[in-house]
Amino acid sequence: MKIRTRYTGKFCTDSLRVFIDGFFNQLLFCVSFIHMKKLLPVCLLIMTSFTGFRPGLRTGSFDRRRTGPFDKLRTGSVLTIRFRHMAGNRVLQLYDDDYRNDWGEPFTVRQFRYYIHRLSCVDDKGISYEAPEAYYLVDEADSNSKTIRLPAPEGVTRSIHFIVGVDSSDNTSGAQTGALDPVKGMFWTWNSGYIFAKLEGRSDSSHAPGRYFSYHVGGFKQGRNAEREVVLPVMSTVPGRRVVIVQADVLAWFRSVHPIAIAQSPVCHEPGAMALQLADNYANMFSIAETP
Repeated sequence: MKIRTRYTGKFCTDSLRVFIDGFFNQLLFCVSFIHMKKLLPVCLLIMTSFTGFRPGLRTGSFDRRRTGPFDKLRTGSVLTIRFRHMAGNRVLQLYDDDYRNDWGEPFTVRQFRYYIHRLSCVDDKGISYEAPEAYYLVDEADSNSKTIRLPAPEGVTRSIHFIVGVDSSDNTSGAQTGALDPVKGMFWTWNSGYIFAKLEGRSDSSHAPGRYFSYHVGGFKQGRNAEREVVLPVMSTVPGRRVVIVQADVLAWFRSVHPIAIAQSPVCHEPGAMALQLADNYANMFSIAETP
């Protein structure tokens, strides 16, 4: 038979009830002879262990298991990573009609965006510091999306790491919120998965309706996984460098590993061989600019 205890209000066996009620009787007797100002916190701690109360814990925005020694993060030091989109040696401008790929094909970019996750920096001691958010959608049309801040102590940054794409577990969890919200225009409702990277525009070399070209890269299943890991060494060893520029060159979509001409392949809207080739190409579009 279970009986409710007098002080905790919880149900338990009769023998346990006697023990608990006896314990609290003795505790209250002792408290009456103790200077309450000194030992009240101790008494409250003991009592909460029985009542099941847990005071709310305040934690920082850093996961110590992921980011390294917590004492280094107390300074509030931040490393800023800025993404700069390029077309060769020129800064990318949407709707600029004066770009050409390696095959001499003119093109205009209307949309350029991609997901990154597991973004981190590694310092000269080999300690990795991860970004606070799981996913970021970097979008040329949204200047705010191209600046990401990582908690990291002052010192030398040796490398930047991230993965382009969305991992399999999040691809199979349906539509989500935040950066993965379908309103961002990066979710395949027909395919129940995410577009990892998107490059859209117009080219006179395209034979598609309206002369457009449209590359939507995704796929997470075995043999068709378009996720790509990127590791960028930071050549500058200047201590205290607080801004790192990551450049992404759209021309790499057409030629860095596999030759892809707009005239031959103006559209990719599903996982498969072409999506994998595009992913191989754009994984090499990133580099570190030596000057901010």
